[in-house]
Amino acid sequence: TVLFAGWLFAMLWLAWRQCLYKKINWILFEIKIPRELKKGPQAMEHILANMATLYNVQGNLREKWWDGEITQWFSLEVVSLGGDIHFFIRTPSRHANFIRANIYAQYPDVELEEVDDYVNRLPATTFEIYERSYNLWGAELFLGKGDGLPIRTYKQFEDLEEERNVDPIAGLLEVLANINTEEIVMVEMLSRPAPPAFWPLKVKKEAEKFREETKAVMKGPMGEEYEIFTRPPGETEKMMQIEATAF
Repeated sequence: TVLFAGWLFAMLWLAWRQCLYKKINWILFEIKIPRELKKGPQAMEHILANMATLYNVQGNLREKWWDGEITQWFSLEVVSLGGDIHFFIRTPSRHANFIRANIYAQYPDVELEEVDDYVNRLPATTFEIYERSYNLWGAELFLGKGDGLPIRTYKQFEDLEEERNVDPIAGLLEVLANINTEEIVMVEMLSRPAPPAFWPLKVKKEAEKFREETKAVMKGPMGEEYEIFTRPPGETEKMMQIEATAF
């Protein structure tokens, strides 16, 4: 009982200190994209890769148990204000210069402007929202399968001939551009760096699980058993993508 009480106290203390650390001073940048942007998605890949280096490790007991230090996160946002589409990136103020430098390094033609939070356009309380006859709806989206399974990346949307390139968010932007003038749609994707060893280990586990699910045992003419893998072409390609990510 004493050990459990001590463990519970330690976990509550840690959660409290981390909550205090999470009180982040945010800065919201609006990214104004020129009509003709010749850079491909790979440029954004470089920005996200650099953001992943901001993973911070609790270096000592003070940083963990007193400061409550955790890895801070970012938010990539697409907002439609009555059909007028805006792109934002929300960042802790301590990383603002880092984000600004990386965006300009990859996209020198964009305009990056610090702006007020667009959420302030809405009433501050639920009572005021309904008093003005607004309807509010929100949802969180999660991956339906394991994180280690491959998804389509920019490489699947690029082509050597520029006119054959596919914009992966064109469908989303088309929907956001055609909402009613009194409507507001906000899409936010939260992101923060993962521990360096976490992702490869998770993907390797997913690869082993997928390999076991597609394995079968066959018997030879002398009764000997041997393993075969029964994968159609689509699953073979999936396995190759998983292994490429893991290794």
